[in-house]
Amino acid sequence: MVPVLARGQVGRIFENLVENAYTSQSGGRLQTYVPVLDSHGVDRVVSLDGGAPLFIQVKSQQHRSARGHLTFQVVESEAGRYARWLLLLVTGTPEAISEAYLVPGPDWRRLASRTAGSRGIALLEAGILPHSRRWSRYRVDPTELGKRLLALSPPRLAGRSARPAERARPGGGAQQPIARTSEEGAYFELWLLTTLMASGDELALYRPAVDFAGRDLCVQLAGTSSYLYVQVKGTRDQRAPDRAEFHVPRSTFTLDPKVVYVFAYAPPAGPPLCLWVVDAVELDRLSPKRDEHHINFDAAIEGPDPRWAHRRLAPSSLSAALIARLRL
Repeated sequence: MVPVLARGQVGRIFENLVENAYTSQSGGRLQTYVPVLDSHGVDRVVSLDGGAPLFIQVKSQQHRSARGHLTFQVVESEAGRYARWLLLLVTGTPEAISEAYLVPGPDWRRLASRTAGSRGIALLEAGILPHSRRWSRYRVDPTELGKRLLALSPPRLAGRSARPAERARPGGGAQQPIARTSEEGAYFELWLLTTLMASGDELALYRPAVDFAGRDLCVQLAGTSSYLYVQVKGTRDQRAPDRAEFHVPRSTFTLDPKVVYVFAYAPPAGPPLCLWVVDAVELDRLSPKRDEHHINFDAAIEGPDPRWAHRRLAPSSLSAALIARLRL
């Protein structure tokens, strides 16, 4: 006998089917971020080439009622009121999606009926018939889901970083970056994640499903369309006394003010001591153009620093600094 899948397993399977569909149909241009905590009514954050993201909640239903309805329920407080929040309703089997509806948040709130759940939680509910005129405008062929999301996705900003005029420093080749270990990189990524999670529920955090775009997190001001892409660069080394140096590969760099770098210095033993929060545009503008392959960030750990002192923060101030940027 084939074991029956738990409800949560079925939901996760359909979320993965949705992600597989739009990723392959878009040729990989639609990049996915998944929630660190499933508490903000978003199952997938989807970005076209790193542009402004779509926030998607996926609801699945395998069975129709005796009258032929597909019934979907969404917790009212999780139905987004903000731009680019979409509800994707799907049915089918754990092997394939057979029918799908893509509904903007305001439309779902207008068309669904308000009801109460078993614990008195307010729900928005709708029953959809296969040939319903009310819902036909939202119906999307599962084989064209990627195409529909591409059409809805804002494009990435087209700015590019200026290449250095000189390929090497006088008297020698370009300075080589300090070698990092994967363990060191993982430490700073986990530190970033736990630091932001400890700040409360004002920030919604999403990790990339595949880490190839040079971004460690998508950070959303919860309940809004405001977002940042955050990349952490950490080191325990000092290139010179009281100075920390970091290197951003130009191959993953995008001249986009929504991309923010968190440069963190930690002593050989212990947590980060200080950090700098710099967006990509400012980083490109103020960093010396001396390396063809990397953008170099060099800052004083303590004391005067005419270039970067205004961006130096205590680690405890990181969440507040990101929230302030998200509210701009």
